[in-house]
Amino acid sequence: ATDVVYVGEFRHIKGTDLLIDAVARLHADGKKVTLTLAGDGEEIGALKAQIERLNLTEAVRFIGYVKPRYGFSKGKLLVVPSRGDSMPYVVIEAAAAGVPMVAANVGGIPEIFGPHTEALFASNSVGAMADAIESAIEDPTTAQVRAKSLRERIFIHFSQKAMVEGVLTGYRNAFFDR
Repeated sequence: ATDVVYVGEFRHIKGTDLLIDAVARLHADGKKVTLTLAGDGEEIGALKAQIERLNLTEAVRFIGYVKPRYGFSKGKLLVVPSRGDSMPYVVIEAAAAGVPMVAANVGGIPEIFGPHTEALFASNSVGAMADAIESAIEDPTTAQVRAKSLRERIFIHFSQKAMVEGVLTGYRNAFFDR
């Protein structure tokens, strides 16, 4: 497994280019982080050119579209670099699988992470993302403890049963509590 893994689509809003820039910044700081990119999409050509331009061809590999759980196994830390997102399934799936992760502080991601705000970084900030990656890699025990806690949080708040109950409660409140 590489140090870092990304699982998702290669579209501008997903921020994969920002992740590549963060890896380049870490390399410039002497931290030879490796990255696996799992997915496909309209930006794959631009991402490959960016990797070439930044001299990261030895540090970054593409494995194509794979099932999320397989993709998670290809890195020690999942990074979700989104510029914008609502409630990304990849975050819920990774948390349910107990995968150590850091993610952009956008959309519904903070709701999923709950009290674990230390694992969130400002979206569109290569520096903040690089710092979050570095912290998680340098302290894998803390990242693993957080992953275990997030896993428990997912089963309490984001399981199918919990989400169905939440929707039904919302409808009950909207229609019967007038």
